[in-house]
Amino acid sequence: MKQLLFAALCLFTANQAMAAKPAPTPISSNPPATTPSDTPASGSSGSYIGVQLGDSTIGALLGYQTMGMFGMEISYDYVDPVYTPTTDLKRSRVGASGLAKFPIKFNDMGPMALYVKIGYELYIEKYTVNNPGIPVPPATSITTETRRTGVTGGAGIHVDLSRKTSARLGVNMIGSDKSVYLNALYRF
Repeated sequence: MKQLLFAALCLFTANQAMAAKPAPTPISSNPPATTPSDTPASGSSGSYIGVQLGDSTIGALLGYQTMGMFGMEISYDYVDPVYTPTTDLKRSRVGASGLAKFPIKFNDMGPMALYVKIGYELYIEKYTVNNPGIPVPPATSITTETRRTGVTGGAGIHVDLSRKTSARLGVNMIGSDKSVYLNALYRF
């Protein structure tokens, strides 16, 4: 059955390619126009920095984009701490991921792309229990640090606002934790 579906897909693709064969175009001295999402800005190194705001996080990222479609990113996120009268919970994440963009075009909108990313992340959690020394003195404080690593993923939409700036809206998936975030990016 799989072979039959594959053969049908190949036949359909070949027929579409033959039917959609464009007429030859004259050679022009003007190079074709490209959009900001196709290539980095002229004079751009492909590097970019950004900020990330999430459901309960704030962070920064550093990335490098090649061929306008693929990229690598390093990120740091600080997760909102949780305080109670006797405990503190502080969390942060450091990760690296690969990114692939798939351009889409709407008539009235600028260059856009759907993207997916996958990576690896270190999740650090510091949990502190404070004993004020009541009813048994002395006052003590115990801190436990937990480090976990794991595979992360994400997807969303990328919009080029200008030759140097972009924005993203997406979802990060880290294990069973899912969070919505917004990125603002600046290309060098």
